[in-house]
Amino acid sequence: MPRVRAWWPGAVAGLVAAALALAVGELVARLLEGESLVRAIGDVVVDSSPRAVSGVAIETFGTSNKPALLSGVVALSLLLGALLGPLAMRYRAIGVGAMAAFALAGGLAAARDPFTSPAQAWTTAAAAGGAGIATLLWLLRMANEGGADARAAPPDPRVKRPGRRRFLQFAGGGLAVAALSVPLGRRLIEPADDVDAQRAAIVLPPPSTPAPGTLTPASEEATPQPPPGARTPASQTPTPEPSPAVQSGPASVPGISPLVTPNSEFYRIDTRLSVPRIDSAQWRLRITGMVERPAEFTFDELLAMDLREEVSTLACVSNEVGGDLVGTAYWLGVPLPALLRGAGVQADATQVIGRAVDGFTVGFPTDVALDGRESLVVFGMNGEPLPADHGFPARLIVPGLYGYVSATKWLGEIELSRLDSFDAYWVYRGWPQQAPIKLQSRIDVPRGGQSLAPGNMRIAGVAWGGLSGVSGVQVRVSRRSTGGERSEGAWTDAELGEELSDSSWRQWVADWVASEGVFDLEVRAIDRSGMVQTAEEAPPFPDGATGHHSIRVRIRA
Repeated sequence: MPRVRAWWPGAVAGLVAAALALAVGELVARLLEGESLVRAIGDVVVDSSPRAVSGVAIETFGTSNKPALLSGVVALSLLLGALLGPLAMRYRAIGVGAMAAFALAGGLAAARDPFTSPAQAWTTAAAAGGAGIATLLWLLRMANEGGADARAAPPDPRVKRPGRRRFLQFAGGGLAVAALSVPLGRRLIEPADDVDAQRAAIVLPPPSTPAPGTLTPASEEATPQPPPGARTPASQTPTPEPSPAVQSGPASVPGISPLVTPNSEFYRIDTRLSVPRIDSAQWRLRITGMVERPAEFTFDELLAMDLREEVSTLACVSNEVGGDLVGTAYWLGVPLPALLRGAGVQADATQVIGRAVDGFTVGFPTDVALDGRESLVVFGMNGEPLPADHGFPARLIVPGLYGYVSATKWLGEIELSRLDSFDAYWVYRGWPQQAPIKLQSRIDVPRGGQSLAPGNMRIAGVAWGGLSGVSGVQVRVSRRSTGGERSEGAWTDAELGEELSDSSWRQWVADWVASEGVFDLEVRAIDRSGMVQTAEEAPPFPDGATGHHSIRVRIRA
C-alpha cells in the first residue's frame, strides 16, 4: 500500500517563512530609514490601479482604504507562502527561487520610493529574502526529520526523531516572533526625522488678517506672540474656537458635525501608504517652470512672510452624497498669489502644478490661483503646525476646488505650466481638470435607520459648496404608508449657524414634531446666487456626486 504524503507541513513551513521574511523586511527598513517592502508593493498597486478600482476602494473602505490594502498585501504574501511550501517539500530549488523572486519584487518596488535609496531598498530585500529562505529550508528539514516530508523514506524505528510536536512548536514560535517583532521594533527604533518633535518646537506667528472666530485682541495681549520664525512648544499656540454666538444655534445639537473639524478627526485621502517624515530644517519650497524669477524658500523664510488665515472646507471628489470625506479647518500660510507674482508668472502659463516631495501632482488653472480667493501655501491647521498626516511641513489649499486638483500635501515644488502640456496624477487617470466643489448638504442628526420616540425633535447637519457660500437650507419630511407609498411633505427653511467664510460649511437645524410612522427626511442647500442643490443623482465620477441626502427613521412609542 503506497504511503500517504502529507502536504500540511510544507504549507506551515511556507507560511512561517513568509511571515518572518515580512517581519525582517519591516525591521531592517525601519533601521535603515527606508520604505518597507509591504508598503512599497502597496504603493505600486495604488499607482497602477485604474480609476475604477481606486474609486471602488475609496467608496468601500473610505479612510480605511490604506489599512485594508496593506492587510491585503500581507494576507496575499502569507497565502502565497502557504501554497509554495508543499511544492518546496518536493522541489527545494523552486522554494528558494520563489522566495528570492518575492524579495526581488519588493526590492524593485522599494527602489521606486523617493525617500529610499537603492542601497536601502536592496539591503532590505536581501535581508527579507534571506530570512524567508533560511526559515523555509530549516522547517522543511525539521519536517523531514519528523517523517512528514513527502520525499522522506518510512521512519527508521532505530533513529530518534523530533516528531510533529516539535515541528509545530518551532513553527508556532516563528509566527510569534514575526507577529511581535514588528510592533516592538516600531516602539524601540525611533525615526530619524521625528515630525512630532519638530512640530512641538514650532510656534506659528499670528496672521496679519485673522480669520473669523480666532483670537481676539485681548487674548492676543494676554498671550504675547513670538517674532516670525521663532520656535517654542506648539502647546503655547492657542487653538481657534468658534465665536460664542454659534453655541446657541445648531452647534448645540448633540451629534452634529462641529463647525471646525478637529485635526484628529479630519478625513485623510491621499496616495501614500506611509506618511512622509520630512525634516523641516532641510525642506525647501521651489517655484519653477514658466516664471521669470525661479525661487526657493526655507521653512523659516515662509514663516517670516506676511501670513493669512482662511477658514475653508475641503471635500474629496470621491465623497458620496451624505458621506464624511469632507471637513473644515483654519488654515494658516503664505498667500499663493504673492509667491506667484514674486516669481513673475509668464503670460502663457495657464496651469499651476503642485508637486509633492513623493512625486504626487495636482494641477489647476492659473486664473483660479490669482482670482482673489485665499489660496495658501499652508503650514498651520487649527492653530498648530500641520500634522504629518495632513502634509507637514507645508501643503496647498485652494478654496472651492476638490482636493484632487489642488490640495497637495508634503508640498515641495510649485511649477507653472500650460493646461494642455501636463496632466496631474488624477487627471491622467481620467478625472477632469476643472473640479469646483459642488453644492451639498448632509443630515447628521438623527441617524438613518433609527427608531425614535414621538414628540419634539431636531433635524440637523451641515451644508457646503464652492465659493458661493450657503444662504439657505431646507428640509422635507415625507411619510411612508404601510404599503410603502410616499406622501411628500413641503420644503421648510432650517435655521443656519455661523458663516466663517465664503468657502466654509454651515451648520443648520430644523425642528420637527414627530408622530408615529415611518418617515423620509431629506435636505437641500441654496447658495448666495440663489442656486438650489440639484436632486439629480450622480456618482462621484467624473466631477463629484450630486443628489439630496435622505434618511429613513421610524417613530414609535
